[in-house]
Amino acid sequence: MDKNISFGQAMAHCAGTSSYWWGIAIVLIVSVILVVGVIIYQNKRGEEVYPLAKIIGGFAIVAAIFIAVFGRPANVAANTTQEQAARGVYIGY
Repeated sequence: MDKNISFGQAMAHCAGTSSYWWGIAIVLIVSVILVVGVIIYQNKRGEEVYPLAKIIGGFAIVAAIFIAVFGRPANVAANTTQEQAARGVYIGY
């Protein structure tokens, strides 16, 4: 059985693609829009944000960013063998 490439090699390959960076940028933009939107909405209504809602919302945003940064390199590392990488074939996205 062939050995897969390392996570660092997969990260280096993904960092060289513009679609990887666009995916991260989209997640960051959507996260900022959601946070600002919730703040504006609650300020207009004069409502207080529940502490549990802050924790859950913060966790969801951190999880989305974590998946955007590490998801694609993990897939590439799990699905690409060293022989394929030597030929320039990266599988996983």
